[in-house]
Amino acid sequence: MTPDMITKARANAKVKGFADEEVHFRLGEIEYLPVADSSADCVIRAPEKETLMASILAAGFVDVKIEEKEESREVIKQWLPGSGAEDYVVSADITAKKP
Repeated sequence: MTPDMITKARANAKVKGFADEEVHFRLGEIEYLPVADSSADCVIRAPEKETLMASILAAGFVDVKIEEKEESREVIKQWLPGSGAEDYVVSADITAKKP
């Protein structure tokens, strides 16, 4: 997410009638979410990567790069040892430019 996406999400929530106290949008890294423990109802992820990429490109972003975080698979492996979760879940930095 980018600051522009957060701004757009807030505007869309307002159009849909959600009060600022009901829905919050914050920019941060998934490993270090900017929320207090036990204060968030959900964290949204993007399971459909092709749709996500199409949305990013349609929004005018270029030079999109996805870089897997080196230690993420080892951390994820510890969530459920022996499950193979690390083969399906990864933490990555996604960067892009908006000309």
